[in-house]
Amino acid sequence: MTDVKQRNQAQQEMELEDPRWSVITFDSVIAQHLTYQEAMNLSRKLEQERQNGVCIVTDEAACRMKESAESKETQ
Repeated sequence: MTDVKQRNQAQQEMELEDPRWSVITFDSVIAQHLTYQEAMNLSRKLEQERQNGVCIVTDEAACRMKESAESKETQ
């Protein structure tokens, strides 16, 4: 593997270990500031409980979703 590929792979692995992931559904943010593995575990648990629309997104995307939902509520 080239040095660039090794650095890219290492960076991606670090991002997955950072607590920067959220679990959301169609209409709510379930949890934020998780590692990707924690988000995967929670996602699987919710799916087993028949929760629909479960997704893993970055905290940044979840924050935008919350802001959008709050904006709609005030209109």
